[in-house]
Amino acid sequence: MSDDWLQRFLDHLPVERRLSPLTVKHYRRDLERLDRHREQAGLSHWHELHSHHIRELVVAGHRDGLSGRSLARMLSAVRSFYA
Repeated sequence: MSDDWLQRFLDHLPVERRLSPLTVKHYRRDLERLDRHREQAGLSHWHELHSHHIRELVVAGHRDGLSGRSLARMLSAVRSFYA
């Protein structure tokens, strides 16, 4: 994921969506997790990710012990980023 895209998105969150600094911090972590997953899948660009990659990410998060709330927030971060 381009750092520029990520940073612009994260800068947008507290201003336009009025999210708290802690939520923005968690969104950053979640999107960085998505980026690592993209790299592990052998994809060059974030726009190459498809729904099955996101499902794999959720399964991996569940396997790593993330709570349902954390997984829901991660999905929210991904949906918001792609919107």
